Amino acid sequence: MKSFFTVYAFCMGICIGSFLNVLIYRIPLHLNVAKGRSFCPTCKHKLGAMDLVPLFSYLFLGGKCRYCKTKISPRYFIIELVTGILYCLTVYLYYPSYKIFLYLIIISFLVVISLIDFEKKYIPPVLPFIIAISSLIYLGIFEFEKIHLYFLSAVIVSFPLIIASIVASFMGKKAFGMGDIKLLIALGLSIPLSFSFDYLLFILLFIILKYSALFIRNLLIKKPCFFNLNKSIAFADVISGAYIAFIFIYCI
Repeated sequence: MKSFFTVYAFCMGICIGSFLNVLIYRIPLHLNVAKGRSFCPTCKHKLGAMDLVPLFSYLFLGGKCRYCKTKISPRYFIIELVTGILYCLTVYLYYPSYKIFLYLIIISFLVVISLIDFEKKYIPPVLPFIIAISSLIYLGIFEFEKIHLYFLSAVIVSFPLIIASIVASFMGKKAFGMGDIKLLIALGLSIPLSFSFDYLLFILLFIILKYSALFIRNLLIKKPCFFNLNKSIAFADVISGAYIAFIFIYCI
């Protein structure tokens, strides 16, 4: 039975990933995400059912729009595939726990948040809010007697970034935004208090990995190897990657 649900989770994940692509494209443009058929961003032609089959449409069409032949970003294919894999792993690791549903919701919105923050350097406030509400609903149903501990966990995991933002503000810099803090608070509501410091260590590890990779990339392309603190930094990918790795490794 577990194997069946794991495979089913992958199939569901690639379908959800297709919808996440819609959210990533439409939310920054303030377009309605619930109405209107999908369309090609270049020629605006409405897409048919055969253009929207997760993974396979991209492969069969050779990564191009059927109508204007414009090349489609591989991001769409990658997000569908990655979401499918994340759903598959979540069900495999947490079946038959009810936490599966909470983590699938959180992971889905983390994918959206990470891509929007990476491209636009901001996090739409509604997305961390949805994560927080989802966690509170879960806690209200299954762990209401411990809910105060989760609130404390949210404070702990967000506190270092709050301090960093205050220090940066006094220095006249803008290294982090409120969106990152709101996201950490929202995620903290799903992390048991005893694991909150462990999650902070995961964030530190992902910071080291990300900026080491950027440093090496800059060396290879002969760009300056320092980072401009006067510019907004996309940090949601670090927060999200650390969270996903954390829940997969710890299986809390």
